[in-house]
Amino acid sequence: MALVAAKCTECGANVEVDDSKKTGICRHCGTLFILQEAITNYNTYITLHTTQSKVAFANGGRYEGEFKDGNRHGRGIEYFSDGSRYEGEFKDNQRHGRGIECYADGGRYEGEFKDNEKHGRGIEHSANGHRYEGEFRNNKIIGRGILYFTNGGRYEGEFKDGNRHGRGIEYFSDGGRYEGEFKDNQRHGHGIEYDANGGRYEGSFQNDQRHGRGTVYNSKEEVVESGIFLYGTVFK
Repeated sequence: MALVAAKCTECGANVEVDDSKKTGICRHCGTLFILQEAITNYNTYITLHTTQSKVAFANGGRYEGEFKDGNRHGRGIEYFSDGSRYEGEFKDNQRHGRGIECYADGGRYEGEFKDNEKHGRGIEHSANGHRYEGEFRNNKIIGRGILYFTNGGRYEGEFKDGNRHGRGIEYFSDGGRYEGEFKDNQRHGHGIEYDANGGRYEGSFQNDQRHGRGTVYNSKEEVVESGIFLYGTVFK
């Protein structure tokens, strides 16, 4: 149970109500009111008559910050019932501009928002320790960016719907790297894979494996093997 501010729908008096119930009774005029309507009545009054205030929502969340014409507008902090929160700019009741969104699982996003979604350039720290720096569109990682892995590796290139997709370079923690095409987070298409000892493979990939025509060179530029690869195995 939690007490939240409300305003009687009959006499307009401010009251505190138990947010776990559906109805309440005004201690001033005795009117029985629907809880959500009384809370909304209070929030509407506050936002219309103040430029900065605190508003509690029936779902357990709350907003602290600036208002304009009854809407969250300007700088503020919104706390959500799942433990997450947003700190930053609002426009017409939506997250819009620059802000920081802290997730309930410990991750966070710092960057640009548009119409309540991550949109523009930003940095996202995942709860698993990975970090992405780059472009977002409509809440998704789309465009160009850099993804840093916890093992010391990283990927620089194109993304689609949160996945490595298009052309890019992946640097491995052992010193090797891959330059070429990706599809749905896997090496797919034409690319060059360099190992840490100076050797390389040039050719086709499919589903993250050497697949199709390709050639393996050692560090002295000598051909080690060449032919058709079938999921990692060469047929000369």
